[in-house]
Amino acid sequence: QRQFVWKEKDKRDLIDTIMQGLPIPAIFICDAGTDFTSLSKRYNVLDGRQRLESIFEFLENKYKYNGKFFKDFDKDEKKCVLNYNITLIQMNQMIQKKLKRFLKG
Repeated sequence: QRQFVWKEKDKRDLIDTIMQGLPIPAIFICDAGTDFTSLSKRYNVLDGRQRLESIFEFLENKYKYNGKFFKDFDKDEKKCVLNYNITLIQMNQMIQKKLKRFLKG
């Protein structure tokens, strides 16, 4: 997948969408196997990496939205972000191969 290219304005626009409760496009993932040491599943992000990284960066207080870091949000504002539903679509291997070819153009 391409390198992270979103500017801070794009990230703030995404957080604005979340704060308004509006939908964002689904995140497409595929199975990347199991980590038998931690007994956890691993997934690759096929589409949506920039959206996910932008959300995680905001939660880690790396940029501000409306002049405030996430840590400075009040309880209701934090709930709005933390309770936001993101649609994940897990692709099977056959569809994953077709999608990779499609995304490469």
